[in-house]
Amino acid sequence: MPGTGNDTLWRRGSPLRADPAFRNAATPVIVSLTVTNPRSDLAVATALAGPVLIPDAYVPDRGGVTSIMSAVSRNGEWVLPRIFRVVAVMGEVELDLSHVQLGAGLSEIEIVSVMANVTIIVPHNLRVQCEGHPVMGEFRLKSKVASAALADAPLVRVRGTAFMAGVTVKVVDPIAPDWRERRRLRKRAREQEDRELDG
Repeated sequence: MPGTGNDTLWRRGSPLRADPAFRNAATPVIVSLTVTNPRSDLAVATALAGPVLIPDAYVPDRGGVTSIMSAVSRNGEWVLPRIFRVVAVMGEVELDLSHVQLGAGLSEIEIVSVMANVTIIVPHNLRVQCEGHPVMGEFRLKSKVASAALADAPLVRVRGTAFMAGVTVKVVDPIAPDWRERRRLRKRAREQEDRELDG
């Protein structure tokens, strides 16, 4: 990619990879790090391998998926329209935005889920809002990240209704410590406290 020296963004399966105008205009979404991240040295590589901003001309106005007693997933490199509608009836839908191509500013995901499960995976370098209305169901945002998106990062707004259904939006930080590393960090902190008390 011009200006970044990183061609991992342009995987063979990308439908826009061959367009010179797209290659010249697309940019990686960068993450803002906190000093408490124990693995912050991996941040740049992680950000460059994640979502990509593309020109508005390449972003469809509308799109969506329907799942009726079936399973549907979107992952890898795919283009998120400005408005993306999900209808799930007694089915399962998973949207993974980890390597999504999207426009700057606001993108909306509208959900109607009836006796179904919808899971949306959002990388840590995108901003996200969750505005759902569950009826005998669940509509929730789960976020435990060690880094934060920049204030001008693209915003993904998830809204809709879950009737006897579950909608989960997970904000994932690949550079955050896993449960083993968190356990080691807690153990190290306790040992440090014990040494300070003994001293």
